[in-house]
Amino acid sequence: MEWEYKKPIDEKRIREVEMELGVHFPKSFFDCVLKNHAGRPKTKILFDLGSEKEKVFGNLFNFNEDEDNFSILEAHEVLIGEHEAPIELVPFADHPAGNFICFDYRTLVAGEPIVVFFYHERDEDNIKKIADSFSQFLDMLYEPRD
Repeated sequence: MEWEYKKPIDEKRIREVEMELGVHFPKSFFDCVLKNHAGRPKTKILFDLGSEKEKVFGNLFNFNEDEDNFSILEAHEVLIGEHEAPIELVPFADHPAGNFICFDYRTLVAGEPIVVFFYHERDEDNIKKIADSFSQFLDMLYEPRD
C-alpha cells in the first residue's frame, strides 16, 4: 500500500504521545507512523467488519498538535469527552463518516491491544472488534474490486 500526504516525525514525539496517553504502541504501529505519519493511502483502502463490508480506512492521525489536521491527542479527547468512550480506547485513524479506528488497551493479545471500530453515533454496541493486532489489521486492508 502506498501512502500520500505523509509528514515527518521523530521517535521522540511518538514516545511523548505514548507518555501523555499512558500507553505503549505496538512496534508495527510505531514503525508505520515513522514512515507514514499523518498520511493516508493513495488509493481507496477498505476493510471488513464482520458482516459490514467495505469500511473505508481514512487518515492516520497526526501526532503534532500544532498542525491543521486532527491530532491523535485531540481525537482521544473527543472520544472520551464527547462520546464517553472508555479511556483505554486510543484512536489512531479515522473513517470518513466520523467514526474512529482505535486500539483497545482493555484487551491485549500477545501483549498488544486489539484494534476496534468505534461508531460515534451509536449509544449502545458502538465498539466492534476488527483485529487481534495492528499487523493483522494491516493484513485485512484491501482495494475495492471494481
